[in-house]
Amino acid sequence: MAISKSEIEDIAELFFHESAEERVEQCGRMTNIMKLELQDNNNISKTPVLQKGVISDGNDSVGHAFITLPASEIKEANSGPVIIDSTIQQFCKENYNNGLVELEVESSIEIPENVGIYTPNDDAYELYEF
Repeated sequence: MAISKSEIEDIAELFFHESAEERVEQCGRMTNIMKLELQDNNNISKTPVLQKGVISDGNDSVGHAFITLPASEIKEANSGPVIIDSTIQQFCKENYNNGLVELEVESSIEIPENVGIYTPNDDAYELYEF
């Protein structure tokens, strides 16, 4: 069994209604919620891994928490691990310009509404180190 990206997005829509500004410094809390919800999902057989890594724009980087799952757990993934990031929105241009975050990645990738789901084939994948 495996979960689809749209099912992961549906989980995020149920639990996360925070704006990009409200997600600043909430990666640990929100990532733990997503991890627990994925763990309880019947379509996932492997335990999601909470990563305490970094996100980088190529020049600067900041500590960041996100989840990884093996590619076999995501229907649309051919390689992995797959990154699931519930707080990627905090790294938008507006938050950076307002001094709320030390890094912005919106210049490099399209920021998703509720959750970022990235495979090694996605440009956003290169932003993460774990």
